[in-house]
Amino acid sequence: MVRIRSGGPGTSVQFKVLIQDQSVINEDRTLSAIHPMVVHTPVGFRDGPATARVAVVDVDASTGRLRAPAKLVLNAGTYRGVGEYRVRLPQRPGAATRPQLRGVTTPMTLAELESASGDEAFIKVSVFGTVLRTIGFVESPDLVGRRVSWAFQGDQLLIVPLAGTLDNAFYHRPSRSLQFYSFAAPGRNGLIHTALSQDIVCHETAHALIDGIAPDLYSATDPESLGIHEGVADLTAVLLSLRNRELPTNKSGDVLDQARVSSRHSRIAEEFGRARGQSQSLRDAFNQLMFGPASDPMAEIADRASPYSSASVLTGTLFAVLTKFLAEPFTRRPRGRLPGLREFPFRPAAFLATNRIGGMVYRGLDWLPPGEATFADLIGAMLAADRVANPTEERERGWLLDESVRRGITTSDALLPTTGRATELRVPIDVPIASVSAFVKRNREAFGVPANVKPTVALRPAGVIEPPRNLDEAMKDPVELDRAYRTKEPIARLLKVAWRERCRITLGSDFPGQCDVKRGTTIAVDNEGHVLSVLTSGRGAQPAGRQTFLQRLVDSGSLIPASESVTPGLGPRAAVVGGALRLDGALEALHVADAFVD
Repeated sequence: MVRIRSGGPGTSVQFKVLIQDQSVINEDRTLSAIHPMVVHTPVGFRDGPATARVAVVDVDASTGRLRAPAKLVLNAGTYRGVGEYRVRLPQRPGAATRPQLRGVTTPMTLAELESASGDEAFIKVSVFGTVLRTIGFVESPDLVGRRVSWAFQGDQLLIVPLAGTLDNAFYHRPSRSLQFYSFAAPGRNGLIHTALSQDIVCHETAHALIDGIAPDLYSATDPESLGIHEGVADLTAVLLSLRNRELPTNKSGDVLDQARVSSRHSRIAEEFGRARGQSQSLRDAFNQLMFGPASDPMAEIADRASPYSSASVLTGTLFAVLTKFLAEPFTRRPRGRLPGLREFPFRPAAFLATNRIGGMVYRGLDWLPPGEATFADLIGAMLAADRVANPTEERERGWLLDESVRRGITTSDALLPTTGRATELRVPIDVPIASVSAFVKRNREAFGVPANVKPTVALRPAGVIEPPRNLDEAMKDPVELDRAYRTKEPIARLLKVAWRERCRITLGSDFPGQCDVKRGTTIAVDNEGHVLSVLTSGRGAQPAGRQTFLQRLVDSGSLIPASESVTPGLGPRAAVVGGALRLDGALEALHVADAFVD
């Protein structure tokens, strides 16, 4: 851990991050491959880069030694009182250095970046800045509206920018780290560094944030639970791409048209996907994947037992809603809640759309019931949270419901609010948690808690909502870490009730015939204890999907019996609890099992 004391120097730093994959930069008409941003945190920054919540640990995989850190230069940036890390900045051939990109930097060519050694400071600074940018976006009042605590012990997420030679990158809870690898590809003189892909870095950072918000998904046995992880992480990468300052600003530009088709805004990890022989990109948020029989001849049927395949259904659903919202500002004047807006070109539209759709997704994730969850559970939580956060904006909720039904995620009836008798109850919220737990147990039926289980109960505030900022200022995209959210009133309190159930599985004589599954209910109440919604997990659950997913893990050798387990590494870990199979780290299977590598 890199220790940072409160009130240290360098509380504001400008970062210059790469926003286009190296091999894609010259194919694109983006004004710059670099996105400048200023990050503020009261605890300050140090060489590394490092701050209290995130630190680069640049280990040389061949020697096990730490490489030299990137050096922070105080008060030497473009802006007064703002520091910068000393780096060489990649430039297109013949491109002029933009004024805001000058400072304690020297230029280098893209070819030099491609062949850069492990000591290249820009790699450390770019990946660190993109991680912070993702955290700031997700934690902002427009999205989850609270500081996300990591799912592991400790306060600091570690970044390993050059973890070794492998065509992979992943978030790993046990080591509290984001691991980014490098690999050779045909036609390249140097290595492809996954740490230099904005999509990949944002995606893996989103995994860490999702794990902090909904930690039970990490060890789920339902492929849709893991699909939520992958789908939301993919969407987060898409949203961050649309917030890049280098988007065209003209009202009639072709970027809006690109958002309605497969384009650089919908395609995820283009360079990585091409290097693996996957056409244009690793995945594409613009897709027609769906579950079940398709009435649309252009539709593709997803493999519901595959977290990656099913995740594309979720991402496609959310991207379709995003594009509808994105086109809307071009047909009407902006509402009065957008102060400071002098014109309405594409970039403000993209900024508002990413806030709106990102807010629906991450508040829904925050309200998700504990335990394993389905896509229908997430959509239901999104609708419930949005009714409280944006009670008059029914249009976007209608789009989400229609697209979810069209893609076979759920039926409209299954997503109706389920409060019933619970609306007559008033939950005691300013009392010891033991009293709250006793209240829930007395009202099990109203809250969807089975009679034969021993539930655990936790109560915490939901995120906050702040008045809209001046849009011209907001679009400068400053990152505020460790905001004082506690000074704001949360939109609701979330009572999370969890319990365990058993599901039948058949994996052969080496495994138990039952699987231990965590379920739960989220009871959202206002600040006086009145029930706003009751969300119970398991809507539209597919037992066959769990069986097939687990069997694939066994067949690939990724899941071995608990009696044969060795020292924990990367991959799912099996245990037998009360005669039932319980998994730990199922999400890790997606990085090691041949059946799921995408």
